[in-house]
Amino acid sequence: MKFQIIRDMPRRLRLRAGAYSFSDELGLAIEETLEKEDFIIKARSNGENGSLCIEYVPGTREKVLESLRKLNLNNLKEISSGDRYNQYALNKKFEKDFIKLILRRYAVKLFVPRPIRRILSWTKAAKYFDAGIEKLLQGKCTIEVLDASAIGANLFQGHFETASSIMFFLSISELLERYTTERAKLELSESLSLHVDKVWKIFPDGEKKLVPLENIEPGDVVSVQMGNTIPVDGCVVNGIATVDEATMTGESLPAPKQIGSTVFAGTVIADGDLNIKVTGIASDTRIHKIVEMIDTAEGLKASIQSEAERMADKIVPYSFLTALAIYVLGGNINKALAVLMVDYSCALKLSTPISVLTALREAAQHRVMIKGGRYLEEFAAADTIVFDKTGTLTKACPTVTDVVAFRPYSRKSLLRDAACIEEHFPHSVAKAIVHQAEIEGIIHEERHTEVQYIVAHGIKTTLEGQEVNIGSHHFIFEDEKVTASPKQLETIKAYEENHSMIYMSVDGKLAGFICINDPPRDEAKEALENLRGNGFREIQIITGDGERAARTIAQELSVERYHHQVLPDGKVDIIKEIKKDHAHLVMVGDGINDSPALAEASVSVAMKDASDIAREVADIVVLESDLNRLNYIRDLSQSVMKRIQSNFQWIVGINTALIGLGAFGIFAPTTTALLHNSSTFLISIRSAKKYH
Repeated sequence: MKFQIIRDMPRRLRLRAGAYSFSDELGLAIEETLEKEDFIIKARSNGENGSLCIEYVPGTREKVLESLRKLNLNNLKEISSGDRYNQYALNKKFEKDFIKLILRRYAVKLFVPRPIRRILSWTKAAKYFDAGIEKLLQGKCTIEVLDASAIGANLFQGHFETASSIMFFLSISELLERYTTERAKLELSESLSLHVDKVWKIFPDGEKKLVPLENIEPGDVVSVQMGNTIPVDGCVVNGIATVDEATMTGESLPAPKQIGSTVFAGTVIADGDLNIKVTGIASDTRIHKIVEMIDTAEGLKASIQSEAERMADKIVPYSFLTALAIYVLGGNINKALAVLMVDYSCALKLSTPISVLTALREAAQHRVMIKGGRYLEEFAAADTIVFDKTGTLTKACPTVTDVVAFRPYSRKSLLRDAACIEEHFPHSVAKAIVHQAEIEGIIHEERHTEVQYIVAHGIKTTLEGQEVNIGSHHFIFEDEKVTASPKQLETIKAYEENHSMIYMSVDGKLAGFICINDPPRDEAKEALENLRGNGFREIQIITGDGERAARTIAQELSVERYHHQVLPDGKVDIIKEIKKDHAHLVMVGDGINDSPALAEASVSVAMKDASDIAREVADIVVLESDLNRLNYIRDLSQSVMKRIQSNFQWIVGINTALIGLGAFGIFAPTTTALLHNSSTFLISIRSAKKYH
């Protein structure tokens, strides 16, 4: 791709390939291709002038330019569907409708004769009269009644320009509200998207192959393993599992599934494996139908947003009473109309959702997916944050530091058998064991029967006729009742001071253990210190590791409270206990075993490397492996609350002043209407400003 650098700034490049070098739809394909690169944060295109704006990771400028030079537009396919296209189409439609509204307004004023303009004013007013009458028939006195009264009073008084101005600003408000609603729907739709590219398809001869999801058709059979998202609607034809269906039913407990059970796309297998006969894909899935109904849902609104809407409707009767009192006491219809032109509800109803939506959109641009406004509100209010240790506070790529075998087993045989069993599971510790075997050139052929994964405990299987268990201290010594000799216990004690340990037993006897080095993330200490400075008074750690390993990392990160050897049920109990003293609590986790605790927290966060089920349950998903993003969320959420409060003060101050000036006859109805609608519009624009 040929291009010219127009502007070169730190972390940002603006390029131009030439006017109409690519269509808008091809520009979307360019954006998508570029954003697949780890070093490109965001790409935006403009087909009309052939420009690209690219935001990239510091220190990767040359990589960005090299990627652009290698980009062949002839190999790209125009994007004409999907989330990215829908967002583009919505923005284009809003831009077109807004310009059309402005042009029509001034074209009518300049070119249409006054008598015809008056007829048009009455015609336009009809829909407002209908809406107001409908609310009155329902016994409600809402903003629709106030709008109809203000427009009607001006028309009957012959103030056609004032009535026309009111309807013009109401049209802009309606357009903005419709746009924000659709935008919110698309944002949430994207957060619920499956993001599954390939699935395991089972062919009639029993062969299993990894194929693109787009190649799957109804009637095909796919295999989904524990911890993974089910990508299709279907019927179970083999296997037993429990499935987290919170996205479908809201039920916190996983549902048991067996042959004949129905499963849905977007749900996650908590335990077990399933073979599923496909009945629905893409737009035919139930999750897609749920997305279509999102725009009518109230559940994800921030409580401050719902409160603003309720307050707006409650204020309307007082506006009527004020105008009526002025007319009765002074007998001046113009003063009464001047008061009637002003209300608090328009700005309250419009500015709050725009403030929230702007934050959600900005968070998405910073690779943070927030699934609703109320989670921003909860995060802003929280004073306690609880972290799972492994994979969250520690690096997502632990390493094996030592392998200790007890007779008659050798170090090599212990590592070989452990890798053979662990290779079926995506957990970071399992990956570390398999990787260590690869480094040492140890071949580990499958010699075991089907493995059973016990969440947060370990794995059971049969290997060459012997029962083999591999897992945590609790699993091996307490659940499986494996005993260790005094010498073995002495060896274990020497290692467990500074290591996480995975134990292995064969036929009830301890075969050995593997030491895992899982150091804190490089940014962990700094991130936690910043969180304390950001108002989190209490930071705690929960881990399934032993007391010594838990204490070590807590000391490294200057965390006073930690909970060790905690099982999934125990994590939930701890969260419940903490919530008794701290009503607003944030939980940060990443594993299958963290899911119940994430669901129990006031607001939950999953990091980039989290399991599918953790991302599904979490209210906020951070798409970067950087704990400092938590401080960004904190800053953003508090900025939203401050903006909403500031907007409220401006709305009350401006409109109260206008009511007073209108009541004393200083401002005419036309002036109060203009200033009221202008202030509403400006406050809405202010609400849409970027936070950071």
